[in-house]
Amino acid sequence: MNAYDILNGEKMEKIFDGKKTAKLGTKKKPAVVEVQTEERLKEVASIFEEKGWEYTIGLDPDKREDITDLEILLNRPKQVIAEKKVGRNEPCPCGSGKSIKNAVINKAVLHFKRLVCRNRGRGAAGRPLVIK
Repeated sequence: MNAYDILNGEKMEKIFDGKKTAKLGTKKKPAVVEVQTEERLKEVASIFEEKGWEYTIGLDPDKREDITDLEILLNRPKQVIAEKKVGRNEPCPCGSGKSIKNAVINKAVLHFKRLVCRNRGRGAAGRPLVIK
């Protein structure tokens, strides 16, 4: 398939160039902030200096203050670590000591028992489950 749009025959615009984007607050991509007063400029500049981030601050009393880049840098999302899955030969997390593989014979019961083990023997409403 060529670099032409199938619908109207025009050349497609290249969106991804394969280059990695620079991190915000570095020399390649400094944070850009707009403030209205000299006092606010000093306050924001001190935050950037304290953290060691590269920045550009514009001072314009007529424009609305825009500190979006600073807020992004201060409130970076924390890395989420995935919960470890239970392997088929490992002991069941319910504490029974049996491996999940040997806990049951057919898959339907296995699935149900995994749910029971994850909920520590309790159903969705928090009441104890009774298996007959």
